[in-house]
Amino acid sequence: MKKSVIIILISLAVIVLIGIVLFVLQNKYHFLSSKTAKDIIKIKEEKTIEGKRLIIKDKFEFNKIVRFDFENNIVSRIQVYEQFGNKSKYEQAKESYNNLSNVNVLQQNDDQMYIFIEKNDFGSDTNLSYKEIYDKYLVQIIDAYELIQ
Repeated sequence: MKKSVIIILISLAVIVLIGIVLFVLQNKYHFLSSKTAKDIIKIKEEKTIEGKRLIIKDKFEFNKIVRFDFENNIVSRIQVYEQFGNKSKYEQAKESYNNLSNVNVLQQNDDQMYIFIEKNDFGSDTNLSYKEIYDKYLVQIIDAYELIQ
């Protein structure tokens, strides 16, 4: 009789463990590190610091903010926060970002329709200085972006 009790307890423990794993997998974006959550708040509230951080807002997209971080005056990180006003555009962007290998999706929220990404490949922005990035997005491309100061 003791063996059957032990088997039942082990089976129960396995079922509970499987349930926990499934719950975490279904809610993986809610279990991100607090650093990621803080980065989302930062990108929406922080301001540009000349030579260290450049934050620009796209004038044509519903709510798109791009943050460039610089180390030794060279771009070191690019993060993009994008919020959509249209569910179909959000779903299309979400699918695209999830399929790109050069983009790391840090967080997405289906209810609020936003995506927060970090670019692994800077493309044409690779090895550009603060001034070069500033000129590219705020001088050469007239009226496409606004500087967040």
